[in-house]
Amino acid sequence: MAESRGPLRAALPVVLLALSALGLYNVFADNTEVRQMAQKLAASPKDTQPRITREAKNPIGQSFELSVDGRGQVSVSCRRAFYLVGEWACSVEGGAAPAPSASAK
Repeated sequence: MAESRGPLRAALPVVLLALSALGLYNVFADNTEVRQMAQKLAASPKDTQPRITREAKNPIGQSFELSVDGRGQVSVSCRRAFYLVGEWACSVEGGAAPAPSASAK
């Protein structure tokens, strides 16, 4: 029985190191694309390039506070599709509601 646990014992540290590496990548990698997604989501007709006033990154997500003319402070949260991997998706978490778009009619 001790022999059957050998591969599991060998794989566990490798899996944990891989998960740690993915977490470090999410925190320290260039997030220009995610920042642009958050700015686009928070934008208003009066302010198409909101200013990021606060940014926080952790292994499973990022959050932003943006100052938007006509809407005030807007909070945007961005997460990966599968915790540590996958496409980024952002949503407005707080602040003023987004302005309705012309295509929503």
